[in-house]
Amino acid sequence: MEWKGTDLEAIFTNADERQLLHLQQLASRVRECVRERFPSLLEAFQAFDTNQDSWLSHDELQKGLLNLDIGLSRDDVSALVLQADRDGDGFLDYSDFAARFFDTAFAQPRAAARAAESMARSMPRVRMVDALAPVHGGQVGNANAMTMLGELVYGKDAEGGGGGGGDAEDEDDDNANGDGHDTSGSDADAGSTRTEPGVGVGVASSVTGVSGGLGDGLALEDLFALDDILGFGKMSLASGTAAQFLADGCVSTPGSLGGTVTPRDVVVSTPCYFEVTVLEVGRGCVGFTLPPPAFVPNVARGRGVGDTDSSWGLALRAGEGVAVRHNGETQAGASPAASPAVSSASSSSPPAAVVADVGTVVGCSVIFHDDGSAGVTFTVHPTTTTTTTTTTTTSDNDGAGGGDGAGGAGAGGDGAGDGDGGAHASSAAPCVMTTTIPSCPQGLAVAVTSDARLRYRLNLGATPFRHRPPQAQCHSVLRAVHQAVASRVLGAAHQFAGCVVPTSPFSDMTVDRELISALAGSPSAVVAGAMLTRGKWYYEVVVEAEGMGRVGWADADYLRLSAANTRVQLVGDDRHSWGLDGSTARLWNKSSFEWGVRWQAGDVIGVAVDMEAHTMAWSVNGSWAAPMGTAVEAFTATVGLVPAVTVSHSVLPFTVRLNLGGAGTPHVHPPPSTYYRPVAEALLSLAPPALVASVSSLAFSGVATAGGAGGAGAGAGAGAGGPVTYGRAASTIRLRATSGFRVLTIDPFDEHHLGATSGLPSVAANGVALAEGRWYYEVRVTRGGRGQLGWANQQFFGNWATGSGVGDDAHSWGFNGRSKCVGFNGEWAAFGCSWARGDVVGCLVDLTARTVAFSLNDSWEAPMGVAFSEVDFSGAVCPALSLGPEFGCRVNLGEKPFEGALPDGAKPVDAARTTG
Repeated sequence: MEWKGTDLEAIFTNADERQLLHLQQLASRVRECVRERFPSLLEAFQAFDTNQDSWLSHDELQKGLLNLDIGLSRDDVSALVLQADRDGDGFLDYSDFAARFFDTAFAQPRAAARAAESMARSMPRVRMVDALAPVHGGQVGNANAMTMLGELVYGKDAEGGGGGGGDAEDEDDDNANGDGHDTSGSDADAGSTRTEPGVGVGVASSVTGVSGGLGDGLALEDLFALDDILGFGKMSLASGTAAQFLADGCVSTPGSLGGTVTPRDVVVSTPCYFEVTVLEVGRGCVGFTLPPPAFVPNVARGRGVGDTDSSWGLALRAGEGVAVRHNGETQAGASPAASPAVSSASSSSPPAAVVADVGTVVGCSVIFHDDGSAGVTFTVHPTTTTTTTTTTTTSDNDGAGGGDGAGGAGAGGDGAGDGDGGAHASSAAPCVMTTTIPSCPQGLAVAVTSDARLRYRLNLGATPFRHRPPQAQCHSVLRAVHQAVASRVLGAAHQFAGCVVPTSPFSDMTVDRELISALAGSPSAVVAGAMLTRGKWYYEVVVEAEGMGRVGWADADYLRLSAANTRVQLVGDDRHSWGLDGSTARLWNKSSFEWGVRWQAGDVIGVAVDMEAHTMAWSVNGSWAAPMGTAVEAFTATVGLVPAVTVSHSVLPFTVRLNLGGAGTPHVHPPPSTYYRPVAEALLSLAPPALVASVSSLAFSGVATAGGAGGAGAGAGAGAGGPVTYGRAASTIRLRATSGFRVLTIDPFDEHHLGATSGLPSVAANGVALAEGRWYYEVRVTRGGRGQLGWANQQFFGNWATGSGVGDDAHSWGFNGRSKCVGFNGEWAAFGCSWARGDVVGCLVDLTARTVAFSLNDSWEAPMGVAFSEVDFSGAVCPALSLGPEFGCRVNLGEKPFEGALPDGAKPVDAARTTG
């Protein structure tokens, strides 16, 4: 049996085996005491950490161990502390502490998963490189929950990348520090997912051999049209100086000239209805307009609803009768409604004028005709009308019934008509006025013009309507908004509709048809094109590996925050996402609580949402009975919801198969009721006539081979489809902090994207020792400022506190683009061009010719080019960088395609990757 390289090596090679055994006995006593006195090892660590900086100094650990009062001598404590400090830097992070005083109960997988979850929520975010701890072999590993867990169970470094972050925004320290160096001087069909009827739309992994994936060109903002949908339908002031919008729909325009408000970007082209209730009497006009630029309101010039030839409205005038207004002229008169359908433009014997008063409800409906015209009906319900309340009060959520079966992502409602319930006239008929719009081929916009006195409640369908629409085929404007949002998202997804995509360009994961697995950390993924805005929906997840992960839903704000790449976004980490972690039986929505049962490999997790009742439910193997079932009630989502999962890569990985319920792969278990529909149908019902077959501008860049359509729920005959790899390559060179690891920051999704909070921390390529040849790497500047980029030998460290970095000692050669200078041994000379955000700096070393050269944006011409000649490198070198607090950069050692041309005869540094 080979014992070298194993845990036995420490015993067989220790100078005093009895001393080692004695230390193990002492550690066991500490472990037993911690188990009795603290709920978890993490809480013991936090209790010892008196200054709460997430590090234990030797003094803190000694005091903590002595305070346990278990008979340890000071010599015993000193010996334990020295052995626990594995890297000898005078400090212990949680992984050091856990490796020495590890409770063996954590070795049980489920207990370990629970411990890891607690660690992930309690430790500082992995964005800070003070959570990057040197571990065995000189490698640098992310000291997050997954890495800690690997060390706890196996006593060695485990690959792990992302941890659960809080909801706080990232902070940037923009205080400028002086340099001190100033001088005078694809293929077609790639990624396509067919959505013809009868072909299920699932998790289509259709691009083969992709490295980089989303980070190379596919933007989450584009896939979900976030710039469009996040503001879509929100009330906005189109003209005027001020407007007040309250949560209950109350609107006023207190400016001296009033104003015109409209739901942003909403253009309706199907029969729809909305209501306005007068709260304070004033002057105004409510109705429909042609979409911009045909109608552009201007209250200063007296152009509001009804004042132009492109707008039609019902004028509300204090003390005067209501009247239809168009092109600045009013048409007085109203007729009692004899039936729900009104077709006459006016009555031959108009009754007395109806005066709008507080409580008057104005219903506005429009019907579109085949000839391109539209009929508008204004229904005025005076405050004197006696009303009765029906039992079918509804708003946008359809009442009781069997579902309308149309509308795609806005479909699947369980009633017969939205907004048609509520109070309706019984003893007096409402007054009805109609008008005809001769041509509106692009649809109509909703708008209300009001003066400073008029205050009203605008109901587009978010709350129950007071009265039934006069035409049975009319639905709420809100339904039209929902359908438009779903259509926009599906259209934006193009051929990626139904594909699983990561929520960050740097999520390290692989999607192989319906199988989703992590390469590192805990990446999250969502289903492109599936923005669910109304109805009842259901999908399933098959647990392949039962580690820590989450399954649930996310809204548009979650996508926006994730796309910003500022923090780790596990599903459920914020209030815009909801995730069930079956490894710990906890439900997450910014915070967590115990709920449900723990899952096991092979379990089928059902996930259901009712967008009308605002409830979410989960099942295990078809059981919706307690402790499973409805877990979330009265949720609020921004725009809509998409299916979302978080997988993990660790010693306890979480890997899943996603089933959206296509025709080819029906769900294994039934949803909570027959009214719930498979998520795949949301993609089918709103699919455009022909999905884009070729790779669009959103597609992966550099794709050379394309697979078939395929996917979870793909019917027979679907293409095989190959796996898609997102994020960084599975193995890359890590950047090791040589100085200032506490003030260095790292993007949690991309460990080569660096910054600093203060001082001048330095990093070097770990495990790289270049002794001969020409080598090259690139640095993209993400924030202009002081940085020192270049090369260093193995004796370089730097000093972040004193501002000593690359080029400031005899072991490094650096270029500072802020001050346009190069330095070696602390001597700096004028050189090169100044850099700015977005610039790319090329760094070339020729160990044979003994030169160091730099380029800017692929230009090697003067003043760039060779900076150092006849260099005595004094041994092997590696890439090295120093970063000031105002500087940020993304380092590319060659693990991804270079932005500039690789110099002749040079190799990317990544080609020299070694294992440490």
